[in-house]
Amino acid sequence: MRLLLTGCTGFIGKELIPLLIKEGHSLTVISRQSKGKLKSIANNQSINFIQMNPAESSSWDKDEIQNSLKSCEGVINLAGEPIAEKRWTDDHCQKMINSRLETTKNLIENIRNLKKSPKVLINASAIGFYGSNPQNEFTEENTSGEDFLANLCKEWESLAKNKPRATRLLIVRIGIVLAKDGGALGKMLPIFKTGLGGPIGDGKQWMSWIHRTDLCNLINVSIKNSAWSGVV
Repeated sequence: MRLLLTGCTGFIGKELIPLLIKEGHSLTVISRQSKGKLKSIANNQSINFIQMNPAESSSWDKDEIQNSLKSCEGVINLAGEPIAEKRWTDDHCQKMINSRLETTKNLIENIRNLKKSPKVLINASAIGFYGSNPQNEFTEENTSGEDFLANLCKEWESLAKNKPRATRLLIVRIGIVLAKDGGALGKMLPIFKTGLGGPIGDGKQWMSWIHRTDLCNLINVSIKNSAWSGVV
């Protein structure tokens, strides 16, 4: 399948892109990163590359994007400024908002301008949708929380739902993604290996997580399985 990807050149993309190539998909990747970094992720396999900031509409080359989308059967949108990398200053919070909402808005607008819509859109969201509670278990049917992340996820998902009727939408509410070479676990392991690790917080709080391999496999299966739609 011919796929267009955004937000797939970081920690998740390091495993997702090689998996999709191995599965025989043809990829076009939109990224702020350099083409050299993308080549290293793709193990120098041939993929199409568009270097731009997808959150800035002024940087979108409409003709180039439209031509790329015309030939694509599926779109994977994982773009979003990392949540746990920096302090939540006003400036960083705005970057978290823009990187998700503006990217998704720009992407949906371009998809809606196509004569033939892609078969599937896989759009990221997060478990932050539910807010936080020390006792409750959440399912896809739960209503959203009321804090900053919950409201951001709610708007993010709402924008994705503006996709064309013919496009199947799968919203993936992702937990904390773990793998030993990066992300939250990558930061914690060196400390624990030196014997300096200990309980985080009071040690009793829950943490919803998914291993990166499982997340990448979930995305790969959802591309092919037309029975999967809505929120997972």
